[in-house]
Amino acid sequence: MAASAVAATQGAQTAPAELPSTSYAAATAAGEPKITCYYCQREGHTANKCFKRKKDKREAAATTAKASAR
Repeated sequence: MAASAVAATQGAQTAPAELPSTSYAAATAAGEPKITCYYCQREGHTANKCFKRKKDKREAAATTAKASAR
């Protein structure tokens, strides 16, 4: 009977818990607060994925390269 108890507990292992989704769609569907970018203050993304920030960085790098070329 001990062997069947061990087999029963081995078969009753729980599946690993799902990791919470960090996507904007999942957060809004779950009723969580909306994600706001700290760089441009728009909702839907964070600063590390901010298109305005990436554009500003590219433009700053271009102007710095032009200034150093003179």
